[in-house]
Amino acid sequence: MDTGSTDVCPFTIVSAFMSQINARGDRPVQKYIDLGKSLLALHIPQIVFIERHIYDAYFRLRFSGCGSGLRFFAYGGRSYEYIVTGHLTFVFFERTDMYLEEYREMATEFSLNTPHPTKDTLDYMFVQCYKTEWVAMAIALVGGGGVYAWLDFGLRHMYPSSIAFDIAVYGFRDRILSGGNGLNGDLSVIAPSCWDASRTYSQDVYREIFWVFSGSAFCGKPNALLEFARRTKTKCIEILSVRRRLMWEVNVWYLVYRDCPALFSLYYGNHNTGILGGGT
Repeated sequence: MDTGSTDVCPFTIVSAFMSQINARGDRPVQKYIDLGKSLLALHIPQIVFIERHIYDAYFRLRFSGCGSGLRFFAYGGRSYEYIVTGHLTFVFFERTDMYLEEYREMATEFSLNTPHPTKDTLDYMFVQCYKTEWVAMAIALVGGGGVYAWLDFGLRHMYPSSIAFDIAVYGFRDRILSGGNGLNGDLSVIAPSCWDASRTYSQDVYREIFWVFSGSAFCGKPNALLEFARRTKTKCIEILSVRRRLMWEVNVWYLVYRDCPALFSLYYGNHNTGILGGGT
């Protein structure tokens, strides 16, 4: 069994796609796949967590014959299958593999103030809150080293063209590797922010969206990201156990930030072409 057999790279993108987590009518599976293909096309090492049936339906034939065959790695007491094809590593992952599934029955008070109740389901919150854990898994697979960047699978939707998206991601990578956007040794999680993190907000953090974190991207070196994942996991379990609910990952991250602001380096990045910084 492999315990980390991909090459260590200076910059690795991590992403994931889980299907059937809500009833969002404006973005069916095919739309997400089309957006995700723009991400996968970038010539940057990537680790993508994906359900096997989605891989088989949309990617298996495309990469048939150019993969390395199934490999395995262990994480959290489980074994996961993955395949390496060029710069892409697909890890087969099902929603039932989430540690959050163990706490599902605790979410008896799940209720959010949202104009999009069919989108903002409990399953959607589970997936959103799992971003940090997928990054931790990617670090375990690769074996540490370098910089890891979470980018939402559908991030392309914030850009007017594939070319604009490509330029933004490559620019983000280059700035990060040159010490831009606030990279501070091994200690900081770099993330875009919409709201001033230093302010106190009156909204109910357990029911209303908080945009201190923009949510679609973050990056850093392994030590900081593993601490971020650990704190996020602890906070999610605490919220489910005590509050009997869960909410958007950006709200959970805000609570983590309040506990440990020194862990983060935030830059302004709204939900548009400026999400990755760079003055766009």
